[in-house]
Amino acid sequence: MQRPGKRISIRDVAKAASTSVSTVSRVISNPTYPVSPELRERIQKAIKELNYSPDSAAQMLKKGFNNILGLILRDIANPYFGEIAKGVTEQAMKKGILCFVCNTERNVENEIHYLELFWRHKVKGVILAGGGIDVRSYRTILQRYVARSHQYGIRIVGLAPQILDLPLVTIDYQKAAFTILQYLMERGHRRIAMISGMETVLTTREHLEGYREALKMRGIPFDGSLFLCGDFTEQEGYDCARKLDIEGKGITAIACGSDAIAIGVIHYLSERGIRVPEDVSIIGIGDIPHSKFMVPPLTTLHVPRYEMGVRAVEMITRPEEPMRGEKILFTPTLMERKSVATLKGGLSP
Repeated sequence: MQRPGKRISIRDVAKAASTSVSTVSRVISNPTYPVSPELRERIQKAIKELNYSPDSAAQMLKKGFNNILGLILRDIANPYFGEIAKGVTEQAMKKGILCFVCNTERNVENEIHYLELFWRHKVKGVILAGGGIDVRSYRTILQRYVARSHQYGIRIVGLAPQILDLPLVTIDYQKAAFTILQYLMERGHRRIAMISGMETVLTTREHLEGYREALKMRGIPFDGSLFLCGDFTEQEGYDCARKLDIEGKGITAIACGSDAIAIGVIHYLSERGIRVPEDVSIIGIGDIPHSKFMVPPLTTLHVPRYEMGVRAVEMITRPEEPMRGEKILFTPTLMERKSVATLKGGLSP
């Protein structure tokens, strides 16, 4: 029997069962490990009588964190990523998987550090929530990480376009930009600016392609000065709006690559006394929780981020290996609110 206050170790079990520590460890970690029925019974009896509980943390350190999932976020304070994290962590919990959530603070070096950390500990899988960054050093390290991860069965899934051909659970960001541009054009807008993320981020490039495609379909020449690259944050939305010559260029609408950008733009316009939507219309992408509580409520594309997080976990935990280049596409839904005006000659909303 266990003495009060004494922590029972695997050595105590081995001694009571008259066998080695390594044999006890193997029997505990692998129920099919080949030992005689008599020895297995002695070990099980010793475990029961001593009330021994295996140290799960130590087991994971020895075997690898194969019941742990890594989620890498660009900005954990951003509600866009918060909804993704909620979907991932709740689904992981349902499957008995522990999820480590890492915040890179939009720093490539931090992202690389987390990737290396997860690889060293042989986690079950990694979810990349942000768009791929087309920087040579990042591409080289990611290629090496992906190759090594495949060797150990570590699954990697992206929730936005990536620079490598990874399995994805995402939306079509080019189509998303095209959709919000079409919405504005149908309401009579022709001088439309767009603010997106960093130029090196693939999501931004898809936004640009969608922007150009929509203009081309309406026979509107592309003006490079009306497409600004910053970052998917409120501050960058504010700063980019300040760079636009809104009155001088006759801009009547600004399409934003994220709701956070839209919030920053609206704040800047409010400071300048420019009314939304009477003077300038604003539309976003994301539908973060407080977008409907803004003044005016923001018209935006709802991206089903929670559901995307859930599906990413399912892709990592399902029996069959995700195929290279496999893509699960979600369809965003337009949320019509009060931040877009219909100009003369435009369609009624």
